[in-house]
Amino acid sequence: WTHLKDISFPRVKDENVKLLIGCNAPSVHEMKEIRTGKPNEPFAVKTLFGSYGEPCKSNRALNHLSAKEELEDKFEQLYSTEFKDPLSRTISLSVEDRIALSAISNSVQRLNGHYQIALPWR
Repeated sequence: WTHLKDISFPRVKDENVKLLIGCNAPSVHEMKEIRTGKPNEPFAVKTLFGSYGEPCKSNRALNHLSAKEELEDKFEQLYSTEFKDPLSRTISLSVEDRIALSAISNSVQRLNGHYQIALPWR
């Protein structure tokens, strides 16, 4: 294919995905150059990380894609979104605890390079 003749596609030994870059980094998804040929011919796309594409080895088309998802992850997602506890499970401070926390917070001092706080009890 003449439109791809000056692009070299390095052979990769380990074809497993190591890093997926999300939509929160749009600049790395920017296509710097796109090389297309005639219909049904391979194409190449140049990005910040280099060129990708693969010369067609056959004229077959992919019309199905599946992904393996862990059942445990799906259950966790289901329970975290569908069965939320409407009441908060956080424990609030008692009146005495708030008074003690306020006394400590208001007494913080730095003396000779060290921090010092007052004891909340008298």
